This record gives sequence, C-alpha cells and structure tokens, in this order.
Amino acid sequence: MRVLIDFLKDKRGDAVLLFLIFLVFLSLLFMQVVYYVTNGISAREYLVKVCDEIAYNISLNALDINSAEKGEVVIDITKANKYAEDTFKNLNIPTKNIIVEVKNNYVYVTIVVDGSYYKTTTDFVITGMAKVRDI
Repeated sequence: MRVLIDFLKDKRGDAVLLFLIFLVFLSLLFMQVVYYVTNGISAREYLVKVCDEIAYNISLNALDINSAEKGEVVIDITKANKYAEDTFKNLNIPTKNIIVEVKNNYVYVTIVVDGSYYKTTTDFVITGMAKVRDI
C-alpha cells in the first residue's frame, strides 16, 4: 500500500506516463473490437448480396415454364438447391446449410455460414430474396 501512495505522490511524472500507457492499451483494445465488428458487418453485407443474386438467378433459371404459362409459380427445388450449392462452392464460401423456399411469388435462399471463415465467433444466418418475374 505504501508503494501505491508513494507512486501517486511522484513528482517526476511516472504516474502520468503510466496513465498514458494505460490509454494506449485501451485504444488498441478498442481498435481491435472495431476491427472485428466491421469485419462481421462487411461479411454479412457481402453474403446478403450473394444470396439475393442467387435467389434472382433461381427465380429465372429454375422456374418451370409450363406451369408459368398457366399462371402458377413452380420452382424445381432440386435444381435450385444444386445451383445454390454450386455457386457457394465456386465462391469458396463454406456453408453449413442451404435452404431454398418459394413463398408468395418470392424465392428465399437461406444459408448458414461458419463464422470462423470470417474470423467471428458466431455463425451467420443470411436470407436473400427475389420476386419471381411474370412471364
């Protein structure tokens, strides 16, 4: 306890230097946190764009033309899943799960991406969507 009291009574400026070192350490810690947060946000934005693009391409390429002429929206789900898996494989994005759904004339592509690929601790669950175009 005596050492701490003597340190705070210091007239040479050691306490000020110690406080500045503490501030430098705190700012480095804050910069590291900001780096991880922005890395996660940019990864999520990129994955949303990819999912939207895949949903749009599925709505164009996997649409059954015969049923579309009758006014129904029928998407070949096996073809859509294959297209989504191939796209993520070509982009080297490690997915844990891919779900392609059609609801109310919209194609939804939901993926679960391992967070360690983007240096985060949690997995990303991303959903992209596109409206099925009328023919």
